[in-house]
Amino acid sequence: MKPWQHLFQNAMGDGETYFNAGDYHRARLLFQEAFELIPQPQRNYAESTQALSGLADCFYYLENYEKAKAALDDVLFCPGGASSPTIRLRRGQVFYKTGDLEKARMELTAAYLNGGLAVFHNEEECQKLIADVIEGYQK
Repeated sequence: MKPWQHLFQNAMGDGETYFNAGDYHRARLLFQEAFELIPQPQRNYAESTQALSGLADCFYYLENYEKAKAALDDVLFCPGGASSPTIRLRRGQVFYKTGDLEKARMELTAAYLNGGLAVFHNEEECQKLIADVIEGYQK
């Protein structure tokens, strides 16, 4: 493990502690710090996927949907980002919250196809938005 990776893990761990405690502002700062530790080009590292999705989650809970969307746009180009059901779910939620129901349906469908119903835990509104897709696959 490289020295920057130890620092990264520490910042992410601290960020997750603050996030789980509901301190999204402090968590965001730590996730940003962790992201800045990643060597260029950052998109080549799996750590970028983790840091950017953490940032997106913070922005989502802070109701800054534009910044959440920007982080989620970037994470799609990082290792595993485009196929992650939780990232696709969060993108769908952001589009839903901003009123772009067509894009929300597309992202929520991708979340369902990559992760099944389990990804929609406590997300009944999002699940209802693609109920026809889910029904079609369960037949």
